[in-house]
Amino acid sequence: MSEGIVKKEVNMEVNHQGTKAIETARLVLRRFNIGDVEDIFRNWVTDEEVTRYLRWSPHQSIDVTQAVLNEWLASYQNIIYYNWAIVPKGYGKVIGCISVRDIVDSHARCETGFCIGREFWGKGYMTEALRAVTHYMLFDINLNRLQAMHNTANQASGKVMLKSGMKYEALLRQYSADNRGVPIDHALYSVLKQDIFNQVNSTEFMEIKPLTDGEIELVCVEKIEADLEKGYSPYYTFAIKLVGQPQSMGQIRLRFEFSRLLYYAGHIGYDIKEQFRGHSYSAKACQLVKQVAKQHGINTLLITNNPENIASRKICEKLGAKMIRIVDVPPGNEMYDSGELQKCIYQWDI
Repeated sequence: MSEGIVKKEVNMEVNHQGTKAIETARLVLRRFNIGDVEDIFRNWVTDEEVTRYLRWSPHQSIDVTQAVLNEWLASYQNIIYYNWAIVPKGYGKVIGCISVRDIVDSHARCETGFCIGREFWGKGYMTEALRAVTHYMLFDINLNRLQAMHNTANQASGKVMLKSGMKYEALLRQYSADNRGVPIDHALYSVLKQDIFNQVNSTEFMEIKPLTDGEIELVCVEKIEADLEKGYSPYYTFAIKLVGQPQSMGQIRLRFEFSRLLYYAGHIGYDIKEQFRGHSYSAKACQLVKQVAKQHGINTLLITNNPENIASRKICEKLGAKMIRIVDVPPGNEMYDSGELQKCIYQWDI
């Protein structure tokens, strides 16, 4: 290997779990069931505008839809089959689907495809679903690469891929035929595990001078090394103070090396003393501490909170972080043992 070239190792211990339910802010992604046939038939598979850029033609009868649905249901017996029905909360009916296929365990990669009814276009549902499936496949299933492609005439799909965090890679000329048999060009996009989870370029602690926005300041009071045995990431602790005031109003932590535990705990954890709450100090502290994250090469931060912690969730929204999904904390995790059974996973692209 040439001097100066760093080989990036990829963890290929793929952990297939099949199509498990995923909850996002507005959606439930679940397995299809036998009762979905009418919603599928009505909402998208008969619409020529929906199928215009796809490889299959509109369904001419509900019998065709039933036959396809029967195949999907039978396929759920296979643990490497991934196909979700997209159901908006409060609506209760299936409006589209998102699936994963072409899985290559030896190279830890896969491809996703999606489809949604025309009535539900422009609402951000597909971007929300794709973000959640990306986390599921790259974190839960432990694949390294998720890719997607679209007919180049279908620019809307490309926008969904970009908004979800994918990057444009290439033009594939006459890659496949459409539902009329015409060869068409495809645009290829992908997202890698390291794009979201493994970005850090320096695991060494830095000397951090007080950070300030003119109103508050963060003073580094603690640097804790990683605990490899327990799986803990290294972290900084900063006291949050008003500029010129000695009293600490609370603290904020920045964990800067990704681990399985960090996914549930988040890169950032904050706590403001009760008498100082209501002034957005936590959000302001997050804006300051992201400077340190960037110095470590981190471009995406995870912030987690309990589903019932509305105040913390509002802080994430104020920062512009996207709620990816609500996950179950695995048994054996310290948070689980303390009664924290679920976490909202927010992704903050900085």
